[in-house]
Amino acid sequence: FSSAGIPHIHVFLKELRQVEEEEENFVKDNSSLINMSKHAMKAAVVSQFFAYKNIPYSFEPVEWVKNYISSDIPRLASFRSGISFVDQFKTLDPQKVKASIKSQITEDPEVRAQLASLLRGSLKEQLDEESKLEGLYAQLTEFKQSMRNEIQNIYDALDQKEAIKDKVNLILQEKFPNSAVEEWSSEDQEGFVYGW
Repeated sequence: FSSAGIPHIHVFLKELRQVEEEEENFVKDNSSLINMSKHAMKAAVVSQFFAYKNIPYSFEPVEWVKNYISSDIPRLASFRSGISFVDQFKTLDPQKVKASIKSQITEDPEVRAQLASLLRGSLKEQLDEESKLEGLYAQLTEFKQSMRNEIQNIYDALDQKEAIKDKVNLILQEKFPNSAVEEWSSEDQEGFVYGW
């Protein structure tokens, strides 16, 4: 095993029961010889189970929790009621235990300092992300405005039909001063052709 754990005992018991039920106690050919392979299988299952106890947990001890569990809880439990800690432990309310641990956390200056440091770091990261978002929003707004300007310029360029018509009329009157300009249209093989 590579890490510590609490084994599921029912899995091991199921394997032991399976070996016990499926394997014979004695060798089939000779009923006076004990079936050692059955006992070797049982030993393998048991050794797998005990392998868990050889790997320590990698928890870091928290001193105030250790003190609280080892001294304060039994002392307070016995002092308040005269009932032993073991008897009281069976009836402990998880909500009260959580509240007690929470109050210990808020009172411990080292824990409070670590929590404050973590919260400051988290808040700083959030503010950094917000400033990046504000920069992106400003770039997006600028891009949208430039696109609006380009679209307006294109629209204005396309909407100069009257100005072009006036310029054409002016050029025609300069070239043909005594002629009257009239619009006409004619249809050819490719479609309509417009002219003056």
